[in-house]
Amino acid sequence: MSIWLGGDEPHEPAVAGQQDDWLRGWAERPRSRVLDLGCGHGRTMLTLAAMGHEVIGVDRDQACLAECRSRADALGVDVRLECFDFLTDDWPGAAASCDLICCLGNTFMLVDTDEAAVVLLRRCAARLAPDGAVVLDDLPGLFVSEVESGNWQTGLSEDGSLQFIWSDRDDVFTVRSGGDVDPEGWTLGDADVPLRLWRRPALERVAAEAGLSVVEVDPAAAVLVMRSGGPVPAG
Repeated sequence: MSIWLGGDEPHEPAVAGQQDDWLRGWAERPRSRVLDLGCGHGRTMLTLAAMGHEVIGVDRDQACLAECRSRADALGVDVRLECFDFLTDDWPGAAASCDLICCLGNTFMLVDTDEAAVVLLRRCAARLAPDGAVVLDDLPGLFVSEVESGNWQTGLSEDGSLQFIWSDRDDVFTVRSGGDVDPEGWTLGDADVPLRLWRRPALERVAAEAGLSVVEVDPAAAVLVMRSGGPVPAG
């Protein structure tokens, strides 16, 4: 889909290693239940499953789930996989009472409005155990400085294989690749996938509205953690 989403490694190796260290540190606890949203090939969930946790992986792509299943079988670990779009579809009851909900691999960039983010995070909050947490990539820490330094600009890559376009909505962009590149088209169309560069104030706002707290962890972990028991949403 883009250089930030999909595949085995959406992050540079150093960042992937930081996140893996954080997950392994969290996993040093008694067997717990984990929900991995947008699990892909299992980059996040297989680490936790191998450490003895009950893991449910969700993805809308059957091919990704098949690859994840193959890798889980090769490792000899038991996982539960569900095929649905966690942004638009109803969630099955199996996703209830989780100790950790992961939305890593830059997947939260697919949530491009405050309204959609609140809906998603409220669903997460409703399924968290009392001491549970939601973990996201530290999108502000990883990418905002790149934008502010001028490294992300509308245009084509040098070889013409990638096209980066900012929309007329704040912090929303798309990336076209391969045959989708259109040097004559510089506005987002129906076929484009809108992505959002989430900044910290916006994340704090939607977390509070959803009834979660945003906790800044060690920046070296490359994650943000939203814990249960945050502000109670109005209404």
